Amino acid sequence: MSRAFSPRPFTPPEISIVNADKPAGTFWTRAQNLNRYEQSIRSFGSTQAFGGKLCGFCQACFKDVPTNGETKRTQHRSGLYGLCRSAKYCPLCAFYSKLILRRRGDATFQNNHMLIVYTRNTHSQPGSAYPVMNVGLEIKSHCMFAMAFCPDLNKISKREIWNTKQPEFRSRVRLFRKWLKKCEKGHPKCSQHGVHGQPSRLLQIDTSARSNFARLTTLSTTSVPVRYAALSHCWGLPDSVFSTTTSNLKQLHSSIPMEQLPKNFLDAIQITKALGLTYLWIDSLCIVQDSPTDWAIESAKMNVVYLNAVVTIAASSSNDAHGGCFLNLQHPPSLRLRLPISNTGSNVGQRVLKGTLRSTYASPFTVSDSPINKRGWVFQEMVLSSRVLHFTEEQVYWQCREVVESED
Repeated sequence: MSRAFSPRPFTPPEISIVNADKPAGTFWTRAQNLNRYEQSIRSFGSTQAFGGKLCGFCQACFKDVPTNGETKRTQHRSGLYGLCRSAKYCPLCAFYSKLILRRRGDATFQNNHMLIVYTRNTHSQPGSAYPVMNVGLEIKSHCMFAMAFCPDLNKISKREIWNTKQPEFRSRVRLFRKWLKKCEKGHPKCSQHGVHGQPSRLLQIDTSARSNFARLTTLSTTSVPVRYAALSHCWGLPDSVFSTTTSNLKQLHSSIPMEQLPKNFLDAIQITKALGLTYLWIDSLCIVQDSPTDWAIESAKMNVVYLNAVVTIAASSSNDAHGGCFLNLQHPPSLRLRLPISNTGSNVGQRVLKGTLRSTYASPFTVSDSPINKRGWVFQEMVLSSRVLHFTEEQVYWQCREVVESED
C-alpha cells in the first residue's frame, strides 16, 4: 500500500467502550459449554479456503461501510458466548473465536462487556493508494486484534504478503527493488543530497549468486563515488558485536569471517546483494572501535554516510545485533471469504476478499515504537537518510522523502 509521506505515525481507530446492563460474571466460567465448540473451532486450518455462508451478523458488518474513512461498529448482541456458538456454522465467527481462544489468558472477559466488530474502508483515507478494508474486534474496551481484507481485483492482491503464509525473501525483494527504482527515477527530492563525500571504509561484497565473501575496502577522498547501502540497527551489548579493531584491521581488508558476524550484519549483506549493490556501511566494521582518533574522524562523517547512501537498511524490530531483519516471514492465520458488494441491502453479486491478520498494535508506521527507536543515534540516521527500508516482524516499510509504502 502506498501512502503520502507524513512524519506523524498512523494510529488505529479509536476504541469505543460499550457495557450492557447485564449482571457481571466471568465469561470463561462457562468453560463446560464453551469447550463443546473449542474442538470444532481449533479444527479450522491456519489458512481457510472459501468458507460457507456468513452468518447474519458478519454479513451486516460488511454492509454499508462508510466510504469517507469513518469507522462502522457492529455490536454482537449475543456477546462472546454467542460468537463461539455461531462459529460452528460461520467461517468468520470461527476465525474470530479461534483468535480469542488463543488470547484467553490476556484479559478477564466479562458478560457485561459487549463484543464490537469494526469495519473501515482505508482507501478513502488520504494517502491510501489501494482499497483495503480494516476489520477488528473490540472487547472490554480493548482492541483484541485487527485484520485487513484486500479485494482480489486489487492491484496489490498478487503480492507475496497477501498470497503466502510464509513469504520468502527472494520473492519479497522484487517489490523492494521496484520501490528503489521508482524512487531513483521519479523522486527528484530524494536525489538532492547537498553534501559531497563518502565513508572512509565500506564492506565490499562479492555479488556472485552463491558467494559468501566480503572484505573491508578503504576509499580515498579522490576515489570515484560508489553506490552503497548503510545499516541502522541496535547493537545490544557492545561486547557481543563483531567489530573492527587495530589488531584485526589488516585481516578484515583481506576477508571478513562471515561465521562470526551477527544476524543483523548477515541479513544486511544479503539485502544489499539482492538490491544490486556491492558496498555496505556498518558502523562497528567501518569504524575502528578501539581507536579514539579514527572514531572521532569517522563519527564526524555520519551526515555524509547516511545522506549519500543509496538506501538505509533498518533492522527495526531487532533488539540487538542478533535479531536479524526477518527476511522470511511467518504470518498469522488468513481467511478467504465471499462478501456481498451491495450497499442497498440486496445482494446483487459477490466480491472475493482476502483477509490476513494484522497485529493489534500494528500500523503503517510500526517502526514508531520499535526497538530501533530506543537508540540515541537513530533519529539522526533517519532524518539524514533519503531512503529507508524498515524491516519489521510483520512486513517491510519503505520511506523516502516523498512517500511511505508497505508490503500490504
